[in-house]
Amino acid sequence: AILEHLLESNLFIVSLDSRHRWFRYHRLFAELLQSRLVEHDPERADENHLRASKWYDDRGLGPEAISHAFEAMDDDRAADLVERYSARAIQYGEFWQHRRWIDALPEATVRARPMLCLARAWALLFDPDAPERWPLDWIERALELSAADPRPLSEPLGRHRTDHELIREAAYVFRVGYAQFDTDPAQMVKLCLEALERLPEEAALGRGFVALWLARAYARLNQGEAAKRAMAQARQIGLAAEGHLIPLVIAGTQASNAWGGGDLHAVARICREAMASLIAPAEQAGERVPQACSAYVYLGRTLVEWNELEQAEPLLLRGIELAELALMKHLYVDGCRD
Repeated sequence: AILEHLLESNLFIVSLDSRHRWFRYHRLFAELLQSRLVEHDPERADENHLRASKWYDDRGLGPEAISHAFEAMDDDRAADLVERYSARAIQYGEFWQHRRWIDALPEATVRARPMLCLARAWALLFDPDAPERWPLDWIERALELSAADPRPLSEPLGRHRTDHELIREAAYVFRVGYAQFDTDPAQMVKLCLEALERLPEEAALGRGFVALWLARAYARLNQGEAAKRAMAQARQIGLAAEGHLIPLVIAGTQASNAWGGGDLHAVARICREAMASLIAPAEQAGERVPQACSAYVYLGRTLVEWNELEQAEPLLLRGIELAELALMKHLYVDGCRD
């Protein structure tokens, strides 16, 4: 009754769900309470952050758990949590958040832990400003460290596997990916087919990327039907993976190609299909989908071309917001320009 009264009076709290079961303080009020606690009892402030970190972790809410660990200035706990939750961040396309976690950790801590070296490799792979070979350098370090002392993986990374097995699979994917820049397409097809045979089913994200590269290699060989089959395989693998990153990458690529070819009706169809089948269900479940930026921006730009400006504006604004989180600077610029 007290909470309902406060909510109806717009005092201090905000409801987080339609059933009014979850609440938080207004941000300014929360900041006031936190600043007073830090000023008068800093040790208790750190204890509260650690308690909050554990509470969120027990419920599988990794980003919140990591944030509170950093607030408590507990680098060891933050490092443990980043090791466990970084893979999920990548699967959901949370590249900006993932990169921020890694950069916030002490460099010595990252270099000493194989799973953090792997996380740094993934962070650099999706950073357009990173030197080309840095991801491979970091994954080689991860391989070296994990081979010397393989350790069982904890949930949610998987049971009955070691960190060295996971890193070895990732290294294989990285090497195949980098081969596309200096390998002829026929050889790339062989590398990708071999990788799809060797990578286990649980390496769904890596297998999805390999199938996507296979489709591109077939396309470079002008083998259109083979490219379509490989693209369909990549999408199917991606749908089985948590986060649906690969299907969203495919939809973004298809929308970009259709936009470049001037086929606005195809752009609209591709974007709306992705929104209906992939993006809307995730967002309705409370998930953030940074990789959805392509669908929002390209559909928004299409509606601008059709002079449907009122419908275009919210799509472009949402696309710009997500493009920043996905580290997709070109889409950020395109969305702002329109």
